[in-house]
Order: sequence, then C-alpha cells, then structure tokens
Amino acid sequence: MASAPPGWAPASAQARGPRSRRPRRAGRSRSPGLPPRLAARRAATVLHRRFWATLPARLRLLRTVTLLLTVALALLLGLAGLAATGTWDTVAGRDAPAPPVPPT
Repeated sequence: MASAPPGWAPASAQARGPRSRRPRRAGRSRSPGLPPRLAARRAATVLHRRFWATLPARLRLLRTVTLLLTVALALLLGLAGLAATGTWDTVAGRDAPAPPVPPT
C-alpha cells in the first residue's frame, strides 16, 4: 500500500476543515493519564530545557549591552578628564589674588 503525501487528506476531511480542539478546562493537565505529580515534573522539565536553550541568546544580549555601556562610560570619563584638564590649566595661569590690606 502506498503512503499518502504529506498534507494530503481525503475529500471528506477537506470539506470539514481543520479539526478544532476542545478547550481545556483550568487545572486539567495535558496528559490526563499521568498522575498530577508526574505531569508537573514533566512540565517543569520542559520549562527547564526551554530556559537553557534560550540562555546563550540572553547571554549574548547581556554581553553586548555591557560592552556598549562600558564604551559609553569610557567616552564620558575621557571627555570629563579633558574638560577638567583644560579647566585646571586656566586656573593655574591666573595670578593669585592679593592679600587684603589691613585697615590702619
């Protein structure tokens, strides 16, 4: 018997359209045959794998943001240093004020 190509369905199934899923009630597990503790453990495992699968992308983003903030801080500190150097050069070039003359 030859197998059907992927995505093929009999005419009667095509006429009905896609099968709609029955909405789940709150609190019902996806696998009703499993005990609740095992179903919760399976869900925790899925979440754990999804977290570790996306962690490298989050770390790359964190590294990029950290690098950008470090460069911005270095530029700001460099500009502040140049401005402070120029300020102290102008102050050093001034004469000291004369001491006040005591009244006689």
